[in-house]
Amino acid sequence: MPSGVYKRTINKGWFQKEKMKGNKNAWGGDEVKISAMHKWVAKENGRASEYKCVDCGEQAIDWSNVDHSWRRNLEDYFPRCRKCHSKYDKEYNKLI
Repeated sequence: MPSGVYKRTINKGWFQKEKMKGNKNAWGGDEVKISAMHKWVAKENGRASEYKCVDCGEQAIDWSNVDHSWRRNLEDYFPRCRKCHSKYDKEYNKLI
């Protein structure tokens, strides 16, 4: 087997194992990561692009978390276009 192919296969597998070592599962309970939560919401509700933005009525792109608590409650997520999502997050951060 050519050495380049062998190295890539071994290094890729080793890197993934080391990267996951000590980390909790991305889908796990309260310690869920934001990206995994967005994937879960998309799996349950469908893609945000299938909806209109709740603020302006344009084509939605993102799922926006209402209270930024990242709980597994589908009622806490609304489809928003990128502009309204950014605006919403900036306004929320000013309140904190």
